[in-house]
Amino acid sequence: MPPGDSFHFRVQRGLGPWSNTLAATTKDDQAPMVALHRAISQGLPHRARKFLSQRPLAVDVPDRAGRTALLLSVLRGDPDLVYLLLNAGADPNHPAEGAAHRTPLMVAAHLGAPALCRALRDRGARWDVRDRNLCTALHYAVSGTGAPGRPGASLTGGGGGTAAAAAREDVVRMALEDGADVHVQDSYGWTPLMRAVMLDASVRVLELLLQAGASSGPRQPQRDKQGHSALHLAALSGRQDVAALLARHGADLRAKSVHGHSARELGRCWPLSLADGANKGGVDATLAVAAAASTMLKKRAARRKQDELEDQIL
Repeated sequence: MPPGDSFHFRVQRGLGPWSNTLAATTKDDQAPMVALHRAISQGLPHRARKFLSQRPLAVDVPDRAGRTALLLSVLRGDPDLVYLLLNAGADPNHPAEGAAHRTPLMVAAHLGAPALCRALRDRGARWDVRDRNLCTALHYAVSGTGAPGRPGASLTGGGGGTAAAAAREDVVRMALEDGADVHVQDSYGWTPLMRAVMLDASVRVLELLLQAGASSGPRQPQRDKQGHSALHLAALSGRQDVAALLARHGADLRAKSVHGHSARELGRCWPLSLADGANKGGVDATLAVAAAASTMLKKRAARRKQDELEDQIL
């Protein structure tokens, strides 16, 4: 191929499934491609439009960080650029080639941007696509902005005011109306409901999930890899309002985890807020605290059993 050409291809490993459509350009086209991504990052639609008129097939070529121009426009929060790229044929399901493998819809959902989510959804973006941690866009929708006043706005936790909370609710409602799966579990075993509990989502977001069938009751006792249900996680995080909400939707406060602990026991034995841990250290730090809680309760149970044996001997 001559220098400066763009091409699309798909790959298949053995007899496995075909990959998403990939785009690339020959090496000598690197400078113009940088110009496209720079135009998007700087909010210069006229430059982006000029480039795409000359090389329309290069719309999905990623930058050196693995991000497409569409993903950059979503990160910028610019609906005009998003529509420009979608009209130019950008793939709304093209994931970033970085570590997380996030799609534009996942990023827009996390940012709590209903206008961007609607634009992507209307052009074929799917809620069921998963990233490398098996999260869907609904997982991202519930785990961004939490209660008002929470610090941060990263992809591991966040915060915002009343307007931001209302926008997030709109995104979650949109996903549920489109049929997003409320029972899908990520690599940690968390459903969107569990993730919402642990990352301090608003009570209204939790209510929307529960109304869509994300029950934590005995008919659907989904557990994470630590054996905790949404109710156990609410008790671990010290969110009494959420525990009460889940109980009203059928969750059993006496139900035992795989480690033999009820939500009541977890609430009494582990007062540390896991939501605070999530804001400080992200999901991994939150899981570490949950694992420590289970370990601590196991040790307490072992000591209690040993005391009982000693009492019998005496």
